[in-house]
Amino acid sequence: MGVLRNRSRWVDVIGWRVGLILLISLVAFAAGLFTLTKDARDQWNELASASRDNNGWNVAQTEVEFLRAMNAVTIAGSKENPDPELLSEVRLRFDVFYSRMVTIRDSSTLAPARNTELSQNLITRVLRV
Repeated sequence: MGVLRNRSRWVDVIGWRVGLILLISLVAFAAGLFTLTKDARDQWNELASASRDNNGWNVAQTEVEFLRAMNAVTIAGSKENPDPELLSEVRLRFDVFYSRMVTIRDSSTLAPARNTELSQNLITRVLRV
């Protein structure tokens, strides 16, 4: 009978320790899972923000390319007989600007920006050339 009583104490002590280890492991697992979930959510938000930033950059870069094309036209137009190099620069600048306008026209993420009548008219007028 004394052996059974000692054995029962050992089972109680071992069971208590195993329960404590399992509880600590469960808390550590939950903390790790929370951290991973938070990191994934933060990265997802960064990716969503990157898309908006990219859209802004595309629109701004289109404006830059428009100004470069206009500058090339102004320089070439100021010469009585523009040399082929100036005309080549005008073609290059217009081609780059045109390709940016095509990107704006075809980009699904820029669709909200194209929903205004002014935007649609500008895109149509540029791409009709």
